[in-house]
Amino acid sequence: MPIMQAEVITSHPCGPFELKVFHVRLEHGRLHVGAVFSAPTEFRRIDSSVVATTNAGTIDIRNGGFLSERGRVSSPPFVCRRFVDCFVRIPPDCKSFKLTFEVADHHKKACNCPVVYSTTAPLSEKTPDSYLSEGGWIVRPMPTNGITACRATPFRRIMAELRYDRWLLFRQRSKRAMSVIPLRWVVLLLRPIFLRLHIWLLSDRPGTAGDNGEALFRYLIVRQKKCHCRPVFVLDRNSSDWKHLRSIGPVLPFSPLLMRLAVLVSEWTVSSQPHPAVWFKPLQRNADGYRGLANDHRFAFLQHGVIKDDMSHVISRNDLDFDLFITTASRERFSIVDTPAYGYSGETVVLSGLPRHDRLENRTEKLLTFMPTWRQYLCSGKNAKTGEWILAKGFENSNFVTHLRAALSSSKLLNAAECLGYRIQFLPHPLLASGVSLLSFDPRIRILSSGTAYRDVFAESAVCITDWSSSVFDFAWLGKPVVYYQPEDDRHYIDGYFDYEKDGFGPVTHSANELVDILVLMMERGCRMEEPYRTRAASFFAFHDQNNCRRVFDAIQAASRSFDDKGMFQ
Repeated sequence: MPIMQAEVITSHPCGPFELKVFHVRLEHGRLHVGAVFSAPTEFRRIDSSVVATTNAGTIDIRNGGFLSERGRVSSPPFVCRRFVDCFVRIPPDCKSFKLTFEVADHHKKACNCPVVYSTTAPLSEKTPDSYLSEGGWIVRPMPTNGITACRATPFRRIMAELRYDRWLLFRQRSKRAMSVIPLRWVVLLLRPIFLRLHIWLLSDRPGTAGDNGEALFRYLIVRQKKCHCRPVFVLDRNSSDWKHLRSIGPVLPFSPLLMRLAVLVSEWTVSSQPHPAVWFKPLQRNADGYRGLANDHRFAFLQHGVIKDDMSHVISRNDLDFDLFITTASRERFSIVDTPAYGYSGETVVLSGLPRHDRLENRTEKLLTFMPTWRQYLCSGKNAKTGEWILAKGFENSNFVTHLRAALSSSKLLNAAECLGYRIQFLPHPLLASGVSLLSFDPRIRILSSGTAYRDVFAESAVCITDWSSSVFDFAWLGKPVVYYQPEDDRHYIDGYFDYEKDGFGPVTHSANELVDILVLMMERGCRMEEPYRTRAASFFAFHDQNNCRRVFDAIQAASRSFDDKGMFQ
């Protein structure tokens, strides 16, 4: 009976441990369980290990890194959390097997490690009737600390679904359960047919396009026959981008109901946005009702910029279990793979470049563009329906607005721009667009709508002024100058590998007067990207061609699997 161990942090061998499973997948004769191990400890030291045991096959447990420290209390008892990945290679002649988890200290004294399941997992500790039918197997949770699996037959699949439907109907006792049971049967019967169509759902934000999702959508539509997939773009029908995207290819109106149905019958979701309430897991609102229905649905995160800060507290694998993670620069990719708190492997994180870079143009005008990023501290929470952030009261009196107003109301800047023939415009971040009316800028400042295409802004602008926005990486990719405006008392992100003083694509300023002086000087010199910034921009990006869409498509194809689960009755 093979036993493999993975070290995790604990303090006492029989403490209140928990293994929270967020990923269960069984394909090609291999079971993969991804989880987060949690244990309270008074000392931050490694003295225990998770032990996985099975009665068939071989086990490989891989140690992940610790999750983000953000939010941890500063005094005991501490709660330490760590990724644990368990792989079971199942023998071809095996008909059933069990997998159990225990915690053992360095003296080999073992105790049970209770297993619970997140809303993203196909199983649930609430009932042993929850199941996953995948890869020719039926997987179920054990009552305490493991899972069990047996070979799938049409009869077993039908009975497994009937038992789970009975639990939904009589234990949940909700109207939602009554409506979801017929849907479950429709999906179980029709999903295998739809999978053969290779439907890919693409998107940017629910209300706007113009980002990496649209760029890849355009690429796939032109090469649809060669790509052997059916791309469908998802967008709000009231969006200003609706008409021009409809002229390109099929567009699906965005709504929670349609999103649930679309995910249940499609093969891939490919989006520049990771937000779970909007895109990534639209089935979470009734997680029990949809468990196990589309476990083989894949998600590719195209990103909407370049990750330069430590974002592991936002896009960690236990929260957003991406199947593919697109990156633009080698340093960016290594920062994700080599930071344990992200939890992603080198196979998942792909260096391909951003699809939207294929469509960038350079038609420079005498135009200065201010485009700061958003700040979470300026928001009071999220809209439960859309997942968008809501601005907090007092936004107009925040340090962010005060510093921005000081720069954009400078008579020296406005007069110099007017004298030298330059125009100044302000592009608000989409999440801060609702507060634009509170900013009270000089009438000579043109305020763009949040739906303005970034591609056009980058093409026309001579200089981009930002604080920490990663969008200006596109501008630097074009070889255009950037200026950073970062007041000392206005911070937002956790610093990462990117040092603005050493790696930035332009000068860093910390006051409105300093910023204005540099902008006036740049306008007098013709707004050219000078050294060392030109060399930095050239060396940062892995690719300087227009083949990013092709590389992303190739990566998705490589990550796709041939679905060997043919349906309930086959």
